[in-house]
Amino acid sequence: MPRRAPLWFILVIVGQLLMATGDARADAADYSPHNFEWQGTSRLFELAAERGFSIETRSNLDWKKIEKRHILLFLYPTAPIPSEKLVAYLRGGGRVILADDFGSTAELLEKLGVRRVPVNGARLSRLHAENPALPIATPLTPHPLNNGIPELVTNHPAAFDTQLPAIFGFEPAGGALVVAATLGRGRIVLISDPSVFINRMLKFPGNEAFTRRLLGYLGRPGEDSYVVFTQHFTETGSPKPTVKVRVPPPPGLSAILADANTLLAEFNEYMLDRVWIMPIATLFAGLLLALAVWVIPMMRPRYDASWTRPGEGPPPARYARDLEPYMSGSPRKMNFAYPAAVFRDVMDVDLEQTLGVAAPLATMDEPALRRMVQKRAGAEAERLCTLLIGLTRRIPHREMVTPFTLTPRYSFRELKRLQDCGRLLLEALRPSDGTPNQTATDERTTTNG
Repeated sequence: MPRRAPLWFILVIVGQLLMATGDARADAADYSPHNFEWQGTSRLFELAAERGFSIETRSNLDWKKIEKRHILLFLYPTAPIPSEKLVAYLRGGGRVILADDFGSTAELLEKLGVRRVPVNGARLSRLHAENPALPIATPLTPHPLNNGIPELVTNHPAAFDTQLPAIFGFEPAGGALVVAATLGRGRIVLISDPSVFINRMLKFPGNEAFTRRLLGYLGRPGEDSYVVFTQHFTETGSPKPTVKVRVPPPPGLSAILADANTLLAEFNEYMLDRVWIMPIATLFAGLLLALAVWVIPMMRPRYDASWTRPGEGPPPARYARDLEPYMSGSPRKMNFAYPAAVFRDVMDVDLEQTLGVAAPLATMDEPALRRMVQKRAGAEAERLCTLLIGLTRRIPHREMVTPFTLTPRYSFRELKRLQDCGRLLLEALRPSDGTPNQTATDERTTTNG
């Protein structure tokens, strides 16, 4: 006759099963917008709505249903994301936020030139004072995403080892937390800790400020929409092609282009060992320097792009060459989307210096910006501010437009109207001697005090 199991043994087994079931339910609720507890993302969805973005979750990534207005947000994906499709989507102008610490994106990150590494809290210089399990990341490379944000608090994060621009990172030499990069006409932001976006972590001021900034960095309020994928989801279809060829190339040219694409794809798959990267990079740098010394004196171009700036001086020199074609030719036949994008960004810097607010056109909602302008310079300045916001709303980000972009169209008359509006607004906000508005200075001093 078989012996009965002791009662205490049965109780232990039942308890373990109940704990396992409870953990599974908790894991399923992680990153859910319907979860208002500490590990949910209900606050993230509230912030998106406050910034003027529509936001939704999907369980199936159907690439054919992803439109130009969509921005993809992956939070701790446990389903594989095909690297070829994501890269093609980015090259065509897609925008992506990928937040993952220990999910299924290691292969995809390697494809993007990023290696995920563990974080050793014992070696970091900054940990949360009340909880050493919360490492603190600080700004590294100056960037709109970290301007004015002193720190991000993380929760058992991973880190990135990469040559891409590190926006936030762990010191000393603990790896990157936030990486931003462009690929083709698209942009991607990588974050090595998806917990930054959960309800509990968004209670830290730096985390909430960063989230607000990130939402506005990749999209335009009232126009773009965020599509969120969390944990496990399915994936079907392929990204829509972004290049339309009206006239097919000759058969011979098609074969040449196909061979070139194959060669580039094979080269893209080839990964150099780090031992060889530095010597080869040094050799190429020397060749480029020699070529520059030989060619630059022969060219001696003179560009004057100061007409695009309403305030103090021209835009950065690296954009002067792209702006030069607009200084000659017929204005009626050209698309001035690129100069408008440059002007909008420069105007944002001028308003930042005048109002004392980091990138107000990119980070502040329209009512708040209008109220600030009205308080400092009156009703006429508020009217000009409203007009400027309307004129800049449909201008794409500068990184997503080139001198050869066909759409969206921006005429010379619209550019001239944008210039005049920006100049008049700055004149209204600044005294005649060009110094910052005294009211703005007093308010900034009061705030700092």
